Amino acid sequence: DALPICLGRLEALLRRIVDAPTPATEAEQRLANHAATVLHEPIWQAETPDISFPTVEEGFISPRFRLARCDRESRPADDTWWTKQEEHRDITGFLTAYLTDPASSERPLVVLGNPGAGKSLLTKVLAARLPTEVFTTFRVPLRVVAADAEIPDQVEASVKRLIHEQIAWAELC
Repeated sequence: DALPICLGRLEALLRRIVDAPTPATEAEQRLANHAATVLHEPIWQAETPDISFPTVEEGFISPRFRLARCDRESRPADDTWWTKQEEHRDITGFLTAYLTDPASSERPLVVLGNPGAGKSLLTKVLAARLPTEVFTTFRVPLRVVAADAEIPDQVEASVKRLIHEQIAWAELC
């Protein structure tokens, strides 16, 4: 990556590749502003005031990853199965290709990993880096929404929690 830190190249590539259909709405801009705050937070919270850490933007390094298209034979819960999948280093290239592929709306991307591997931070950085004019982006942490609620209800609840405004699922789509 020319800009390996914090998926900076992803944002630049997407801005060049994808034509913005319309400017971001005020609500979309507020969601994007909320997502971008993560870049200025410390990458690790120190318990003592004498220690400081770089910001997420300064300290996040694009991870290596393994990629698989799953079928009935796949065993994504088995670590041994994953060791047989090829390791990749260009997550920016992969995400750019995935996010600009029209089929991605029918093929969800699932991020798996052990506790502490950086899944949450990756999704926070991704939300912060996607261009507002093209993507309406925010995280829906499953720990803070009703597990038995329908997905549209979980999304609406997350938006309301983030920007204190009720926006209907249909409007977000």
